[in-house]
Amino acid sequence: GLWLFMQGGVAGVLLGLLSLLICGGCVLFLLFNRQRVDFSIHLLSTVAELVRAFPATIYVAVGALAVQLGWIFVWTAAVSYTSQLKGEMTVMVLLALAFVWTSQCIKAVVHATVAGTVGSWYFLSPNVPRNPTSRALRRAVTTSFGSLCLGSLVAAALQVVRGAARTASKRSSGGLRSACLCVLGFVDVLVRFFNEFAYTQVALYGKNLTRASRDTWTLLVHHSGVDALVQRDLIATALSLGAMLGGLASALLVGLWARALFGGAGGLWWEAHAAAFAIGYGSISLVSCVVESGVCALYVCYAEDPTPLAAINPQLYSLFISQPHVAPPRRGREASYGSVLMRPAEPSAGKGDAEMGL
Repeated sequence: GLWLFMQGGVAGVLLGLLSLLICGGCVLFLLFNRQRVDFSIHLLSTVAELVRAFPATIYVAVGALAVQLGWIFVWTAAVSYTSQLKGEMTVMVLLALAFVWTSQCIKAVVHATVAGTVGSWYFLSPNVPRNPTSRALRRAVTTSFGSLCLGSLVAAALQVVRGAARTASKRSSGGLRSACLCVLGFVDVLVRFFNEFAYTQVALYGKNLTRASRDTWTLLVHHSGVDALVQRDLIATALSLGAMLGGLASALLVGLWARALFGGAGGLWWEAHAAAFAIGYGSISLVSCVVESGVCALYVCYAEDPTPLAAINPQLYSLFISQPHVAPPRRGREASYGSVLMRPAEPSAGKGDAEMGL
């Protein structure tokens, strides 16, 4: 940040200030949450070890990114054609909904796949079946796909409504409009946060979205508590900061190389600087989304039954029970979860619910 600031110019000063602000934010984050750092470190290290043990989760995320890029290409072509038609506003709104809905579905499939993999390790160790990630992916795109699409549709609709309201508020201001935007933003964030835990229930037990949402509410309110949500949010913030710092480090190295190659007179080195940041940030974010899904799944697994964690990772278990959100043991979940993991995908999620006795 200091190096960028000393380069002068508008871009150098802005990027330098941004880097210094991010650094200051990291320091404040550590100072005000020192009591949670040790727990977060062990939790993240555990999930990172799982990602290394099951690298197929990264492959699924890369594949999802390729699908997302293909969808962006198709959607852009559709928007380009639609914009030339008369009275296209309704179609444009539907296209916006389709874009967000598809993006949310892709993200939900990745989340459910990672959650299923973590669940296999948690409940079935040491007898984890072969290729647990492929099994989880198969369930995510077959028996659980309808529930994931329904939850994604709710989140997508809220985002589209929020975007339309924000666009309308730019044309005219008022206290009521600002209040509505605030409420929509809060509901949007709450639904997306809630869906992550509901998707985990869908991935672990094959529940439909209605049942998963009801059980998620019970889980968060009566078992894991608000403090678990705060801890998980801190981990998500740390992952976002890590992706940002990774992007800045990539930008710094490439910026030094580009400045030495092109010199400071031209603007090419700034373009290389920005491209390096985007590539570095995107690459680390891809891994971070897998880790974040794994953390969410680990929370749900622990809240359902803490007993397996004591056998497979005693150190993390001792840190879990030292937190104020510790849940009382709930036995009997291992068999029900194993019945989902060990059988192939079924044509109906309701059948799975009946077999598990949920």
